[in-house]
Amino acid sequence: MAKRIFVVGFDLPGDEFEYVAFNSDQSLLDADIVVYEPSLGGYRGFEEYNGRNLLTQDGSVRIVENIRHWKSELAAATNAGKLVVVYLAKPEFCYRYTGDRQFSGTGRSRVTTNVVTDVSSYEAVPNISSVEAKSGQQTKLMPAASFLLPYWKDFGDLSPYETFVDGKFTDVLVTTKTGDKTVSAWFRGKGALLFLPPIRYDEKAFLKYDKGERSRVWTPAVSVNWR
Repeated sequence: MAKRIFVVGFDLPGDEFEYVAFNSDQSLLDADIVVYEPSLGGYRGFEEYNGRNLLTQDGSVRIVENIRHWKSELAAATNAGKLVVVYLAKPEFCYRYTGDRQFSGTGRSRVTTNVVTDVSSYEAVPNISSVEAKSGQQTKLMPAASFLLPYWKDFGDLSPYETFVDGKFTDVLVTTKTGDKTVSAWFRGKGALLFLPPIRYDEKAFLKYDKGERSRVWTPAVSVNWR
């Protein structure tokens, strides 16, 4: 029986993947393998705060629900013996309304301020304690990454790192060539939570606009080039 592979919030070339929207309440326990790339799901507001986008009141509520859902589901899938792959994309940040208000002044001079707080795309990812947006290509595999060699042979050149990470890991798998900054690691329990640099490719070579579908679709060459 073919394995069910859920890809959450983004697309991968090929028809063997089942796309799951970021704002979905889909359980990951239905999958055999999960691929997740941290993002804020396209939520946007119409204002800025401290140089970053400030979500609408509605978006502020929904982003918290989505983050809570995916953090729980990623942990549950790992604990249930699934393979969960997290592509370490560049972190996204914004601000959201907390629902709290602060008041200052009295009478006609009274001012009401809606309290906001920051949001990171990595709040939805278990076992990650800190991230730092950094980009580069030069890496080295650690001894614990021997099982990763076939994957790295095929996709290493398409896997530039976009962030340094720290967290609760069983082993660090890939570091920067100098400086030993972690760009790939894994946590092994009943299942495995595998953190990898994201795969980046020329989308123009893999996607075309289908007038009938009124959307972009994968080209037939994907089945050959991707594998």
